[in-house]
Amino acid sequence: MIKIDKGIPISEKAFRTGKAPIYPFRFMKVGDSFFVPLKGRKLRKLTASILGSARSRRIEGKKFSVRSVVVDSIEGLRCWRIE
Repeated sequence: MIKIDKGIPISEKAFRTGKAPIYPFRFMKVGDSFFVPLKGRKLRKLTASILGSARSRRIEGKKFSVRSVVVDSIEGLRCWRIE
C-alpha cells in the first residue's frame, strides 16, 4: 500500500503540462485572427500544426478557420476564430 502524505506544498512545476502554447487560441474572440509567416516551412506542415493546436479548443465549442494568404508580400497562414 502507498502511504499518503499530508501538508506538503505543491511545486510550481506540477502546474506545467508540457511546452508553452505557440498560438494564441485561448485569448481569441470571434472575428479575431493571427498571421504566421511560412519562413521556409512547408505550407501543409504549418497548416497541420495550427489545426492540431486548434483541435483542443473545439471541445470548448470554439471553431477556427485557416487559410493561405499573402500579407505585405509575405506568404503565410492566417487563422480566424469563427465561433
